[in-house]
Parts: sequence; C-alpha cells; structure tokens
Amino acid sequence: MFQVNFLPWRARQLKRRYHFWRNLFLLQAIMLITGIMLISLLWHSEHLQQQVTIRLLLQQQKVLQTILLATQQGAEHLERIKARRRNHQKIQHQTYNYLILLQRLSRLIPDSCWLIKLEQHDDLLVLAGIGNNYTTIIAFLQKLVAEDNLFNIQLHNLNQQKKGELHFVIHVKGLYKMYNLQEKLRDE
Repeated sequence: MFQVNFLPWRARQLKRRYHFWRNLFLLQAIMLITGIMLISLLWHSEHLQQQVTIRLLLQQQKVLQTILLATQQGAEHLERIKARRRNHQKIQHQTYNYLILLQRLSRLIPDSCWLIKLEQHDDLLVLAGIGNNYTTIIAFLQKLVAEDNLFNIQLHNLNQQKKGELHFVIHVKGLYKMYNLQEKLRDE
C-alpha cells in the first residue's frame, strides 16, 4: 500500500485558513475603525455647522434686539408726541373757546363800556370793567342775560370812582358751551 504524506498539504491548508480569518478580522477591524472615524467626522462637521448656525442666530438676535429697541424707542417717542399733541389741542381748544368768548363779548359790550379784567376760577367767570353811565352797564348785562350760552349772570359789584367812572364786576356761573358759541358765530 501506498503511503502519502498529507501533512504539508494540511499545514498549508491550515495556514491559508488562518490567513483568511486573520485578514477577515483585520478587514472588519479596519472597517469598524473607518466607520467610527467617518461617524466622528460627520458628527464634528455637524457640530461645526451647528456652531455656525448658532453664531448666525445670535447675530440675528442682536440685530432683532436692536430693531426691537429702536421700535420701542420710536413707540415711546410717538406716545410723547401724541401726548404733546393732545396737550396742544387741549390748550388750543381752551384758547379757541376764550377767543370765541372774547369775540362774543366784543360784540355785546356797548361803546361806552370797557372790560379791564377777565378771569376764570373753576366754574366762575369774572368780568371787571369800566362804564360811563348806569344805562350802558345795564344794557351790557341785558345783552349777557339774553345770551343763551352764559348762565347765572349777576352784577356783583358797582362802584363810582372820583372821575365819575363806574367800575363794575359781573360774575357768570356756569360757563358757555363752545358749540353754541361757534353756531352763533356762524349765524352772524
């Protein structure tokens, strides 16, 4: 019988198998390391991209805060302007009422009477003046009473001075209504 020595062949076969599994294990290890490196690179690039995005958002936030602050300051400035305008309109309205009152009084007062003082204390209007005789002062009072814009008209004081002039003080309680005065002015 023949005897064949298979030992070298078997040793080569074992060596080949050993190299195959070793290479396969090394390939898996390299692939695993490469995969981990790729994942870490992707994570790092994602992290950098998020940092850039955060910086841009922070810059936009600063710009928006600046715009918001400017808008708030503008709104406050606008409110101050509106308040000033309301005050101005209120003063203008009051001044206009006095203008109308003065125009009405200038039409009502006789030629021989002169107003020297016009004061307002809350709901009381004080008219002080000088007249030449009693009839002109009484005519002035009658014209004031005939006015439907003035109420509770009273001759408070009447004095004759040394020069013969008559000084009078008239109190008007419950002041005129502006719209009635305007209507009267339009009618005249």
